[in-house]
Amino acid sequence: MAARFEVVLDDAGRFSFQLCAPEGDVLLTSLPEASKIMVQSGVLNARNSLRDPDRMVAHNAEDGSHFAVLKDRHGEVLARTSRVASAEALEQLLETVRTLGATAPLVDRTKRRPEQAAG
Repeated sequence: MAARFEVVLDDAGRFSFQLCAPEGDVLLTSLPEASKIMVQSGVLNARNSLRDPDRMVAHNAEDGSHFAVLKDRHGEVLARTSRVASAEALEQLLETVRTLGATAPLVDRTKRRPEQAAG
């Protein structure tokens, strides 16, 4: 399976996107939104922001792990990466996110499949 942005729906009925690696690992997750169109717009903003390395801001968590947040051109948070154990691992993750995010297609995971609707 190829890398992809997925639109997902949480239990509270909010939409978000996630960038998934070809193996299925979630690399980047957006903040939840009330509408699917806002999330689709967020993917476009994320793709644009990934072109500017200054928009990905690294952080150290209290537990010693590392993650980064992706900001838009106004400085608002669009998404955050998964946590990793070291600064070096974060740099590798960021390079992967930039590379895969540039061309990853958008897949809507909120649509019901026929076998789900029949049940």
